[in-house]
Amino acid sequence: MADTSRIQYVILNGVLKLSGQVRYQDRDLRLALMKLIQVPQHQVCLDLVEIPSLCSPEMQFVTKMAQLARDHGKFFRVRLSKTLRAMFKDLELEGLVEIEEVEARKSRVPGVRRSRPPAVPK
Repeated sequence: MADTSRIQYVILNGVLKLSGQVRYQDRDLRLALMKLIQVPQHQVCLDLVEIPSLCSPEMQFVTKMAQLARDHGKFFRVRLSKTLRAMFKDLELEGLVEIEEVEARKSRVPGVRRSRPPAVPK
């Protein structure tokens, strides 16, 4: 039986935001990361804040993507949930991947920075 579940992603301003179940062999994941590498921004970010956990192959995949981004002249960083940040630290992967610290805010999705819409002139 084929696995029809797919990750969902959005690329905006050099940030690839993932949601859903992340599997390193997922074609859509690889496609999304390749699109991220091709954005014009020098600094790119893989946002995994909404991903509750990663298995070892997915964590290794993230470190390989960081290296690929560097090979393409990009500064690659990763936004992680508190749980994933602890896992990366415990596994001593912090030196292989630049981890972006995000602040959790009450009444909003933790770790997601939001901006106000521009004021509409009256």
